[in-house]
Order: sequence, then structure tokens, then C-alpha cells
Amino acid sequence: MTAELGNIINSGAMWACAIFLVLLVLAQAVLYIRLAYKEAKTIGYDTANLRKSFRLGMITGFGPALTGVVAMVSMMTLIGSPITWMRLSIIGAVPTEMGVASVTAQSLGITLGGESVDIKVISLIYLMMAIAGTGWLLVTVILTPRMGELRERIGKKDSRWLIVFTAATTIGLFANLAAQQLTTGGFGAVAAAISGFGVMFFLHNIVGKKSKGIKNYALTISMVVGIVLGILLG
Repeated sequence: MTAELGNIINSGAMWACAIFLVLLVLAQAVLYIRLAYKEAKTIGYDTANLRKSFRLGMITGFGPALTGVVAMVSMMTLIGSPITWMRLSIIGAVPTEMGVASVTAQSLGITLGGESVDIKVISLIYLMMAIAGTGWLLVTVILTPRMGELRERIGKKDSRWLIVFTAATTIGLFANLAAQQLTTGGFGAVAAAISGFGVMFFLHNIVGKKSKGIKNYALTISMVVGIVLGILLG
């Protein structure tokens, strides 16, 4: 990447676009929280529990956010800081974004980050990243309303099946993600998985018996430990 191209993709105009989109996402979050409080009052849900849920959600999200920050550095170097901030504020998946950028560059016979990357190439990369992200939005719009119908059908005769279905789906999704990393990620991935599980089990089932408050932070702590060991031993 030339210095001239670097100035363009990190220009004030690009930063303005990024800031606008980030503010839009923040506005959506604020509106969502206001709606949650409004509905809580409607159904008589304790707002203290609602505040606790938001706090625990932020704490739990710290671990995944940390992994994104580590990978974000390389992404900023290759495609620019504003577009990185912009994409991760709405998609949040560095591997997906970098995969699209790499495939786009390879299809042109160009190495991502090399001197052959010019304004046309980087513009095509940005376009392909936007198109790839559109698929996520379409799936959400089309399938989300039908998830409620599916839940009702499963739990219509026996609500216990809904609990089993939700638990099985969650276990299957995370097991699939873990299996991919364990088979292709090398020793660092194995160390991260084992250490994360060990810390989670220890905090939740042993320490948690004496201090129930630690359970709220067990997931975040276990993820951070797993990430650190994965990086050090990988």
C-alpha cells in the first residue's frame, strides 16, 4: 500500500463516515434500552433486575471484545482505521471481514497490503465487505420473525421441550465453534479451550458455592485467561 493510498483511506472524510455510523449504532442501543425499560414496566418486571442484566451483559461481552481488539490491529494496517472501526461496529467479526478482503484481493491476483493495492482495489474490497454483510441482515430480517413461530410449535404441547431445544442448540453451536478451532488452531487453541473450561468450572462450581457473585464474572474471566494462554502458547 502506497503512502498516498494510506492518506486516502485514513482521511477525514472516511473518519466522518465511520463516526456517523458508530453514532447510529449507539443511538440504536440507547433506543433498545429505553424500549426494554418501557416493556419492563408494562409487564411488571423489576427494573433492578433489568439493570443487573445490562451490567452482566456488558461484563460478559468484554471477553469477545478483547479478541476483536487484538485482531483489529492487523485489520487497521491492511485496509485502514476508519473502515475497520465502521465494519466492526456493525458486524463485529474480524475473521469474516478479513476473509472477504483477502479473497477479493486474491481474485485480482494481488496480495492484501502489498504495493499493488490501489484505490480501485481497495474500493472493490470495501464494496465486497458491504455486500457480504448484507447477507447477515437479510437472514436476520427473514428468519427472526419465524423463530417465534418455531418456539411456539416446539413448546406448544410440552414447554419442557422448549428448554431442551434451547439448551441443545446452544451446546451444539458452541461445540461446533470449539471443534473448528481445536482441529485447525494448533496447540494455542487447545490450551485456550482447556484453560477456559477449567477456569469456568472452578469459578462457577467451586468458588461460586461460597461467593455467588463470582458467577457473574466467571465467563469473562475464563475467556480472558483462555485468550492470554492461547496467545502465549500458540
